[in-house]
Amino acid sequence: EGLSDLSGKIEKLTSILFDTEDKMNTLGEKMKILNTTEEKLNELQLLFEDVNVKLKGLQKENESIDKASDQIAELRFLMGEVERKMQYYSGLTDKDSNENEGNENE
Repeated sequence: EGLSDLSGKIEKLTSILFDTEDKMNTLGEKMKILNTTEEKLNELQLLFEDVNVKLKGLQKENESIDKASDQIAELRFLMGEVERKMQYYSGLTDKDSNENEGNENE
């Protein structure tokens, strides 16, 4: 009886050792996955920071473009004003020339 009891305990211990070994292997694989995931998260963090820097740069460029667009619109308006005044004064000059020609013919 003592021998069979000892044999049963040895089988149980052997089974526990195999289970423990399997669990340790599984744990090792999960740790590798965890390490890989952590590395990828770190890479993503770097990418995120890079994207943020580029986004801020694009926002500044967009602000510059908006400012330039506003300045172009203002210049167009001023050019239109100058053109209207030139036409007005040109019309006055033509009118004066015509009046002077009429006076010379008399």
